[in-house]
Amino acid sequence: MKIKPVKNNKVRQGLAIAGIAAIIVFIVIMCICMATGDRSLMMASLFCVVVVPISVYCFIRVYDMVHKDDDKYPDDGESPDEE
Repeated sequence: MKIKPVKNNKVRQGLAIAGIAAIIVFIVIMCICMATGDRSLMMASLFCVVVVPISVYCFIRVYDMVHKDDDKYPDDGESPDEE
């Protein structure tokens, strides 16, 4: 199964805005938790703000590195050397 890249810039922009909004929500939750003194919720929110975007970035980079030669051969599964 091949994952097709997103070609529509509006979809990418929408996903980027949703990601930024999610980070802002987690920061607000973290600020509320700091004000109320609930340290466990603050640490969970901090984890979501820092670790989740880094993990997603790493997964995307590894996927790109592993699948960088996918477009070299046609979709019928034959390499150019086989005839």
